[in-house]
Amino acid sequence: MDTPGGENVIRHVRSDAVAVGARELRRSFAVTASSLMDDWPVDSLAALDEERLDRLLAMRPDVILLGTGDHQQQLPPALLYRALAQGIGVEVMTNAAAARTYNLLLAENRHVLAAFILPA
Repeated sequence: MDTPGGENVIRHVRSDAVAVGARELRRSFAVTASSLMDDWPVDSLAALDEERLDRLLAMRPDVILLGTGDHQQQLPPALLYRALAQGIGVEVMTNAAAARTYNLLLAENRHVLAAFILPA
């Protein structure tokens, strides 16, 4: 059976790890249907700056789902506006909610990027 999103479907989420396909990731990462950026150096929302956000924006998704761990946090307005200025929406939620939403949008063949912040 062909799985929507191929190997990049999120299988499970824990506080310290997220499984994408057959891989279990324990560091922050970003994923789309066709790519996995497993070297995204953001271990807290405070570490997310313009340069690190720009790495995600360069992938030109329709929307970025930002998982901020076990608790939802607020994205600094300057970073939100930076994405919106490029026509890219950003939704901030817990990692579990980001995973569910990502898989749903992936199944609808939407151009979605999910970025997960995991503690170092």
